[in-house]
This record gives sequence, C-alpha cells and structure tokens, in this order.
Amino acid sequence: MIEVNCPYCDIPQMVAQHSVSAFCKNCKRIFNVKKVIESQIEYQDEIDLNPKSYAVQKPERNYSTDSKIIICSSCKTKQDVPTVAISTFCKKCGQRINLQDYKKNDFFRGDIETKGVLYITASGQVNGNVCVGEAIIDGKFKGKLVSDGLVKLQPGSFFSGELYAPKLEVSEGATFIGSSVVKLDSDVIVE
Repeated sequence: MIEVNCPYCDIPQMVAQHSVSAFCKNCKRIFNVKKVIESQIEYQDEIDLNPKSYAVQKPERNYSTDSKIIICSSCKTKQDVPTVAISTFCKKCGQRINLQDYKKNDFFRGDIETKGVLYITASGQVNGNVCVGEAIIDGKFKGKLVSDGLVKLQPGSFFSGELYAPKLEVSEGATFIGSSVVKLDSDVIVE
C-alpha cells in the first residue's frame, strides 16, 4: 500500500501500489492513481533539484482536474464539479444539474436553468425565467433572472424585470427597469 493525495480535495489516501484508479473516501470522486504518482514524483524532483528555493510550487492543474463549486437548485447542496463537465447529478438529491453555457444571438422565449454562463449578445433578446451561474447581457432581457454569481449589464443593454444575484455590475449606458436583490449569500434566494 502507498499513500497518495486526492487531486480534487488533497486528502491523503492509502491505495494498492499497482492501482490504476482509486475512489476518494473524502470527496467520493474517482481519480487516476498513476497520474497522481507521476505528478508527485515530478514535484519531488523539482524540490530535490533546488532545495533552497522557496518559489517552487506544485505544478499548475490542467483542464481535466480543474473544478468549480456549484449549488444544487433543488436541495441547495454545494458540490465540486469538473469545469469541463456539461451536466452532473446532485450527490444529495440525485437531481440532474445542467452546467452548459448558453449564447443567445436572437429572440428566445422560455425558461433556462443552468449553472453555466448565459451570454445575451447585442442582437439577442430573452424573455422568461432564467436561473444561471452567471449572466452577461449585451442585448435585452425581460423576466426573472436568478444568478449564483455575477450579472453584468454591458453598455447598451436593456433589463426589465426581477434580478436576484450576489453581484451586479451595471455599466454606463445600460438600462435597468425593475427590482433587484443583491445578497452575498445566494442560498437565501427564494425561486
């Protein structure tokens, strides 16, 4: 048995020496043991080559291991998901969570629910109820917008309706008509 750190939560794990993959007992994710061992050996080699250097850091994480924190819309559980994923299932309630980014270039009427980014271009217009991770509006929006992150209203944009977000950035030249609730804790938002 050897000890390796989970690449997602950095908690030490005991695994068989010739394992290919392992299941983290802390974050409940599967990781590639061989890659983790290789990265730890490379990191150790860097330290051995220059033991007096305090500038040596762990190697940069790549896209396959980068992750972000999202909040399930149903049960409000926070969870860590890979940035390259387009959907996932909540670890607590089993609800499917959409992680895709959306770009709207023309008229769209309906509801959108994603933990990704909604981008409405200058020629785009969205009418409906929207629940997103972040929103960037260059065009027009009418309806209710709930965001877990930043909402940017760019110059020339038009917003009419209700807005709930922890951060709001309104550029000069943007039009905002309606109500907004900007709170740091997005868990208190009632949809």
